[in-house]
Amino acid sequence: MFGQMVSFDDFFTASHIAEPLVSVTQEDGDSLAGYFERYNFDAVGFKEGDRVIGYIEKSAVFDPAHLLAAMRPFDIADIITNNTPLMDCMTLLETKPRLFVMDKSQVSSIITVSDIQKAAVRMLFFGVVTLFESEATRLIHEKYPHAEWQQLLTRGRVDNAAKLYAELQGKNQEMHLINCTQFCDKTEILMKNSDFLRTYIGLSKTKAEALFERAEDFRNDLAHAQPLNVWFEEKEVVTLVRQLKAMTERMVQR
Repeated sequence: MFGQMVSFDDFFTASHIAEPLVSVTQEDGDSLAGYFERYNFDAVGFKEGDRVIGYIEKSAVFDPAHLLAAMRPFDIADIITNNTPLMDCMTLLETKPRLFVMDKSQVSSIITVSDIQKAAVRMLFFGVVTLFESEATRLIHEKYPHAEWQQLLTRGRVDNAAKLYAELQGKNQEMHLINCTQFCDKTEILMKNSDFLRTYIGLSKTKAEALFERAEDFRNDLAHAQPLNVWFEEKEVVTLVRQLKAMTERMVQR
């Protein structure tokens, strides 16, 4: 729906990627090492009575007879709720190895960096990129209703779009020529229109070009189910996604 920003926070939350927190008691001291080895956990909860009061890390040195000494209490900064937006979880995981999820006043689940590979994360990120491209398409068509934007692209890029457009017309699939352009074509048009660049992108042309190149690479990796580890570890993916989201919001609210 034009004029209304889709909020992915309403669809994707911590609950979509959280895993139950396996917890041990003092009586499980002799089997704790096996938990870590068998299930490859990096942390398990520590339960006292009916309540999980903290956790034990895989790297911790512990005496099976005194597990409580190896237990670390939960830090409030590491605790989120089931309905915490998934984007906020991704932001927190940029600086934390894990998050603990509280449900009904007790920590019951855990999210770790390995959970970034899950489908919900990919759908969230691909949704943001796709919505950005969709709004850019609409904006360009409204600005150039007679496809005047062709002057901003090379002849080869326009010919590629025209070829696809002709194929779709032959199948009775009506659409505008701009819909047949690639992601890089649309961002090229955005950057070459000074009003677009100033009002919706909010970056210099040089910075916008670098951002859009990264966005296209990220989009391609998502589409081909490539691992996301490097994007989190080296490429500030959350910042990239938030920038695209902010641009989209400005396009919608114009």
